[in-house]
Order: sequence, then structure tokens, then C-alpha cells
Amino acid sequence: MQNRSKYLIIFILSFILYGNTLFHDYALDDAIVITDNAFVLDGFDGIKDIFSEEFFSGFFDQKNKKLVAGGRYRPLSMVTFAIEWDLVMGSPFDGLNIKSIENRLNQNADPNYILPSQKLLKDLARTIHIDHRKQMVQQQELILKDSGLSSQEKEIVIVNLNKIHHRRGVVLFVSHFINVLLFAITSLVLFVLLHILLPKNRNGNWYLSVPFIAVLLFVVHPIHTEVVANIKGRDEILSLLGALLAMFFTFRYVQRQKLIYLVFIFLSFVAGLFSKEVAVTFLAIIPLSIYFFSKGDKNLRFGIVIFIPLLFATIIYFYVRHRVVGGMSFEPSNELMNNSFLGMSFSEKYATIFYTLLLYLKLLIFPHPLTYDYYPYHISVMNWGDIWPIISLVIYVILGVYAIIKFKKKSTIAFGILFYIITLSPTSNILFSIGVFMNERFVYTSSIGIILIFAYFISVRLPLCIKNKRYVMYTFILILSLYSIKTISRNRDWKDDFTLFTHDVEISRNSAKSNTSAGGKLIEEAIKPENSLVKDEYLKRAIKYLNRAITIHPIYNDALLLMGNAQWELYHNLDSTFKYYHRILERTPKFNEVYTNIFESDIRSEFENGSRAKQNIEILHWLEKYNPNYFKTNYYLGRVYGRYLQDIEKSKIYLEKAASINPNNLVVFKDLGVAYGISKEYEKSANAFIKAVELDKNDPTLRINLAMTYANLREQNKALDQMDQVLGMDLKKDNARLLVSLASMYQNMNRADKAQQCYSKAKQLNPDLFKK
Repeated sequence: MQNRSKYLIIFILSFILYGNTLFHDYALDDAIVITDNAFVLDGFDGIKDIFSEEFFSGFFDQKNKKLVAGGRYRPLSMVTFAIEWDLVMGSPFDGLNIKSIENRLNQNADPNYILPSQKLLKDLARTIHIDHRKQMVQQQELILKDSGLSSQEKEIVIVNLNKIHHRRGVVLFVSHFINVLLFAITSLVLFVLLHILLPKNRNGNWYLSVPFIAVLLFVVHPIHTEVVANIKGRDEILSLLGALLAMFFTFRYVQRQKLIYLVFIFLSFVAGLFSKEVAVTFLAIIPLSIYFFSKGDKNLRFGIVIFIPLLFATIIYFYVRHRVVGGMSFEPSNELMNNSFLGMSFSEKYATIFYTLLLYLKLLIFPHPLTYDYYPYHISVMNWGDIWPIISLVIYVILGVYAIIKFKKKSTIAFGILFYIITLSPTSNILFSIGVFMNERFVYTSSIGIILIFAYFISVRLPLCIKNKRYVMYTFILILSLYSIKTISRNRDWKDDFTLFTHDVEISRNSAKSNTSAGGKLIEEAIKPENSLVKDEYLKRAIKYLNRAITIHPIYNDALLLMGNAQWELYHNLDSTFKYYHRILERTPKFNEVYTNIFESDIRSEFENGSRAKQNIEILHWLEKYNPNYFKTNYYLGRVYGRYLQDIEKSKIYLEKAASINPNNLVVFKDLGVAYGISKEYEKSANAFIKAVELDKNDPTLRINLAMTYANLREQNKALDQMDQVLGMDLKKDNARLLVSLASMYQNMNRADKAQQCYSKAKQLNPDLFKK
């Protein structure tokens, strides 16, 4: 009964502490692995891609490319996300012949990118996170407009997306619940394992035993909030769980020598590695634990036997990883946000590394303040003239020397030190740079070493100093209480991106990334219709944070881009907006996000402002200079020259170039048809409208324009054919005026009967049009 109580306390405490995350939204990196990952959104059908592609491919839409230094391959947690999404959310294509759709959309797929059907799925899935229903439907209709789906298929997709939108809260609850459940299971496995490793409690009180204290400290420690509260942190949870299970089955094999445990060791370790590669450190930890805690003289033989499944699992993982990702090269990036040590000397780099190692120890003992962001320059650049790197070096040397001295005596403290150092080593930046100074999730596993030492002092050493056991218990309860309060409080910050970013930016004030993230999220919230009353306030705060980010990192493209966006949203001034876009394009002329922000947002509406046509031409020529073959730059140059400056010759030059860049774009052939018509080049005009009609056979306006062009060419039969097709269409109320124009054309061709049909049909569609 006592054992059950221990397990129950650990399990229930895990849910008490993290219960307030169960109704949280997605946050931080959840977009990378769930909401914006094409393979995960593909559900069961995406599992093959999850195992066969690099970790970031489904997010960045690119294949066969290392998108971060060294590459990433962590498929197992993503498989669990894909299964959850499929079972709870379903697919926008449910009820449709998905194979037929894929065959249609993927005919000319580029092997270097995700499939067009997956891209469509991803774009549609983004819309379910839009709270404003009208906006959501408009966005869905815009995406589906040129999707290649039939009208009936589009209607089914819209219905399915509405259902998925309503299930969003369910899948969030399920995902957060599974994270907390896996964390609770990990804590239970850790307790069972420590109970096997460590001797019986000397003072007889089970609640003051080293295993129980250590596990409770592990459960309540606030530094673990990033892993548990952020759904993406499941890779860390599964990795540690797999490694601990492999360690548990190791000792089961030592105790019972049954071959089945070797199989369990292999399977557990494979699961840990395929969740996150840092589990490889247990190749050292498990043999070390046998040496420290296994009784008898068979340690060497057991160590060799057990090492075989561990090594076999490691070889399989790294072989598969190599096949998918390629070699593990660690070439440093030239972007500060992907290489925090950029521009540092060798001395500064390692002084800063040791400073971060000191911060890890500080946070493991005193976990405040916590932040998701340790990017430059929340962590300041250090050198060996600063005191903190020296103190850190001294502490780690002392810890290392102590572990070596006490190694033969098999000291629990020595094991804790070695556990901490070995499991932290892959993310310490000492062996190789990982792109960022530090992160709290990096000590999720290695915290066990420090917690074990902490528990040993409370359980064994503290009672030697304090004879009254009640005071020892009170001390422990106080620590648990403070840690628990901090954990529950910190969980609230992980509610969603807006809460997290706007909270942590005040902690990581000197981080370019944190300020940029906060600024970007404030812009996103500001433009929501429901936030109209706070729009200006949010945008001004965004500009404050983005100014700070640009001051810290003057060539940070993301910050400059968002600053341009903020200027537009607050002032609707193209000149102040392009001031920041210009700084990006000077260095990276083809930075695609700039062009997307201009031409895929309401900024493009300014190019329809005739009163500033000359300024717009200057801006468009400026964009042309940086990226002369960008379709929309050429298209809008043609449009502004023709429509607002009446320079038809220049208009045709740019529209023709746009058509050569994208020969399947409808709007450019519409405008080309008009431009050629104005120039009385009726043959060219007809060819342009014929191409437009091929691209959209159901647009009555296009057919009427083509008919008028045929009439100008005196090809009456062809004109009448196009006019008859319009008359036979299933037209809507909005097309009534078009039918009146069509009637006039029929009259001009002496077809009074057809003209009368047009008037009758127009009157049926819109009677108000004929009221005096």
C-alpha cells in the first residue's frame, strides 16, 4: 500500500502542477512540428514523409536540404502528433477521392519541394486558427479559388474545414494531456529506477528517501515547464523516457539474465533516439550506472552484453539519420540568430559558453527568472576578464575533480555530477556549436544529475546537521512549495504565443529574437477585427520592440520586415514601409518575404491608387532592380503604366514579360488583352483573351471581351459563338448588367431575338435593374 501511495503521489502531483496547461493553445515551436507542418497535417499518410525527410522539411516546404546546421532527424514525436491530428481533426479532403485530387495536383511536382497537394492542405489548415469566422471563410475561398478543385470539391472542403475548426480545442487538450501523461510516466519510471539503484533509506522514512525526494524535485522543478507546457517538447519527454526505460531494463537483465530484457533495451533505446538524438549520451550513462550501482563481480560481462543492444540501436538510428539527412557537418551559419557566437573570438566564445554553464547551475538551484529566449544578446558576450566565466570554470573543475576522486568509491554525488556533465555535453556548445547560447529544455535530462545530488543532501547529509527530522521535512516541503508555485505560475506564460512573447520580452530585453517575436505577435493581434480598439496601442508597442531588436541586430531581416509591416499598419504610408524593406533587399535582393508582404497583403492596393502612380512606378522600378524576374513586379509595372499613366507601350512590355515569367496566370492575360485592344492590335488581343478563357472557362466577362475583339477583327461567327456561350451560362444576379451589354452587342449584329433573351434573363436575375 505504501508503494502505491508513492506512485499515486508522483502521478497526481504531475497533473496538479501541469493541469493548468491542458486548455492552453499552441505556442512557440508548435507551428514547426504541428500547425504548419505539412507531413503532420497529412495524418497517417504523412508518416512515411516524417520518417523519410529532414525534421524541418514539412515546415519550410523544402526537401533534400539541411535547413539548420547539422540537420535534424526526430521523427517519433512528430508521428504521435500526426496520429493525434488524424484521429481528432480529420482532413479537409474527407469524403473526397483523395487519390484523384493528388494525381491532378501533383502531376508536375518539383522533387525538391513538398507536393502541391500537401502545400494546399497546409495552407487550408492554417485557416482553422483564424478566430474571426468571416475572415476564415474569405481566406479559405481565396486559397481554393485557384486550387484546381471542382466547385463540388470546394464546397465539401469548406464544410470539413468548419468541422475541423470546431475540433481545434479537442486536439489541443489531447496533445497537452498526452504531454503531461508522458511526463508523469517518465517520473514514475525514474522513481522505480532510482529505487533499484540506490540503497534503502537509512532513516526509515520513505518520504525522505533519496529516490522519492529526487523524483518529487524532478516533478516540481520549474525549469521543466518549457518541455511539458510546450507541445513540441514531447521530443525531449519521449527521448528521456526511452533512455530511462532502456536503463530500467538493463538492471532487470542484470537481476534476472533473461534475453527478453535485451530486446526491451534495444526497443526502448531506439524509441529514445528516434525521438531526439541526445539520448545517445545514455551509451555512457547506462554502463556507468552498472559500475556504480550493480553488485557483484559480473559488472564487466554484464556491461559488454548490455552494450550490444545499445550500440545496435545507435547504429540503426545514425544509419537511418545519415540516409535521410546526410552527414553531420556543423558549418557555422552567417546569421546571428542561427549562430549566437558569430563574430566572437575563440576566447570570447568559450568565456561565454562557461558563463551559460554557470547559468544552468543557477537555474537548477534557483529557477528564476525563466524565459524561452536566450538568443543574442540576452546572454552578453563574455571574456576571461569577467569574473563569472572564471567562477564557472572553477566550479566545473571542482565538480570534475570530485567525480574522478570519488569514482572508485562509487559515490552517489560523483554519479550525479557525471550524469549531469555527460547528458549536457551535446548541447553545451563545447563539443560543437548548436546555434544558440542555451535553452531551458537542454537541461531537462541533465537536471536529474543535479536533482539527485540535491536529494542526497536532503536525505542523507542534512539529517546529520539537523537532528530533528521534522525540520528536514519542513525544509523539503518549503523547497517543494516554492518550486511548485513557480511551476504553476510559469505555466501560465505558456498559454499562447501572445502571452509568452509579450511576457518574456521583458525578461529577454536584450534579445533580438524575443523583441522581434513580441513585435510580430503584436502586429498579428492588432490587425484582428476584434482588436480594433487596441490596434494603435499594439502597433506602437510592436514598433518599440522592433526598434529594440534592430538596435541589437541591425541586419536582422525578420525584424526589419516586421518593422515595415508595422509602419504600414499604423500609418499606411508606403515610403516609411519601404524604408525598412529597402534595408533588407540591399543585402538580400531576392528575400521572398518582402515581395510576399507587398503583393499578398493590402499593401498592393496602393498600386491601384492613381493619385500616386508616379511614386508607385518608382517603387516598382526599385523592386525590379533587385529582382528583375519577379512576376508581380512586372505585372504591376504593366498595370500602373497602362491604367494610370496611359503609357500603353511600356505597359505591354512589362505585361508581356510577366506573361513569359508565368504563362498560366489569368490576370496578366486579361490585362494584356485590354492593352492590345487599346493599341488596336486585335490579333494579339484575341490571342491573349483566348489564353485567359482557357485558364477560366466560366468567366462571362472574358468571353464578352473576346467576342468584342473578334467583332473588331470582323470575325462575326467567332464573336457570336462566344456570345452564345455566355448566354447559355448559369449566371448570377451580379451578372445582370453584363447581360444588358451582351444584348446591345446582339442588337448591333441584328440578332434581336437573342438580345431579347438577354433582357429577359437579366430581368429575372435582377428586376431592380429595370425599375425607373
